[in-house]
Amino acid sequence: MLARYDEALEAFEYALLLNQKYVPAWDGKAWALGILGRREEALVAVNRALELDPEYFDAQKRKKRLEEMQ
Repeated sequence: MLARYDEALEAFEYALLLNQKYVPAWDGKAWALGILGRREEALVAVNRALELDPEYFDAQKRKKRLEEMQ
């Protein structure tokens, strides 16, 4: 809620350096990128989350919203 999206993105990227299979970090990265207007990068991140866990509900919703933003 503090609108520190760049910092959030850095934190998600750091988490992914520690564990490339951490689905919530991929989804969080997609969220931050989407907020920053970086839709294509956000889609890559959310697709990676769904590759790792196709049932991850938050990523499913996020992907739908990102696709609707076209």
